Parts: sequence; structure tokens; C-alpha cells
Amino acid sequence: MEALILVRLKAIMATASSDFVNQSLFQLQAAARLPNSGISETAVNSALSFIESAQPRDEMECALIIRQAVIGNIKTNRSEPNE
Repeated sequence: MEALILVRLKAIMATASSDFVNQSLFQLQAAARLPNSGISETAVNSALSFIESAQPRDEMECALIIRQAVIGNIKTNRSEPNE
């Protein structure tokens, strides 16, 4: 991961840990996986924007916010199309 991106993600996620950032991105990407397709870049970007706007103060708050974003993405990606 590029250094500037990592620095920005650490700031957004209120952490000094690269491992925390990497694991968080893994969770977000897994939740943004579309059925029978790849990862939705829009869903990942939306989740990162959600985290940034929530302004977590530490890793614990960030983890809870990530959980909310993940649940939202999973529900959206697995919902039945409207008839």
C-alpha cells in the first residue's frame, strides 16, 4: 500500500497500526463483494466515507463504525431485487 494512502487511512481510522488498517480493508472488501461478481469499488469508497464522517476517536470506535458499514453493505449486496 502506498505510504500516503496508508497515512490517510490511519488518520481516518484513528490508529497508528498498519495491521488494523489492513484488516479493516479486508473486512470492507469482503462485505463489498457482489454476488457472482467482484468487489464493488463504490461500496468500499462509501464505507470509507462513512468512517471518515463518523470521525472515530480510537480503534474501538472505528471497529464499531466498520461493523455498521459492513452490515449495511452485506444487506445491500444480498437483498432481493425489487419486483
